[in-house]
Amino acid sequence: MGPSSTPTQILPSDWGDGYPNVWLGVTVEDRAHGVPRIDVLRTIPAKIRFLSCEPLLEDLGALDLTSIHWVIVGGESGPKARKMLGWWMQKIRGESERHGIPFFFKQWGGRGRDKGGCRILDYEVKAFPKTRREEDADE
Repeated sequence: MGPSSTPTQILPSDWGDGYPNVWLGVTVEDRAHGVPRIDVLRTIPAKIRFLSCEPLLEDLGALDLTSIHWVIVGGESGPKARKMLGWWMQKIRGESERHGIPFFFKQWGGRGRDKGGCRILDYEVKAFPKTRREEDADE
């Protein structure tokens, strides 16, 4: 994408409201760089729009989850991993739940081989948005 391009200018000519098999997401790791990507994502027609809040590096503040269909959160992993605080994740999880948006917790992160595990109070939280096929089956 060139410096004067917008995301919608590079979509295929038959994109319309988005292809049913294409989910679009952005990385939201912090307030300065990640949060502004959410507004850009909302401008792109898509069947599923998601936020990948990983590595979550700080409290993201109040998030506007309008037109977002899925939220993924995870801590950073690797030899120089920075710590994710639990309340940052819980705040995003609560916001997702209030809006009825599926929430997927990937990992706590860390420098160890197990990446800190993926349990929240002894439970794995790994929800996914419904696909068009699943929605049709519910009717």
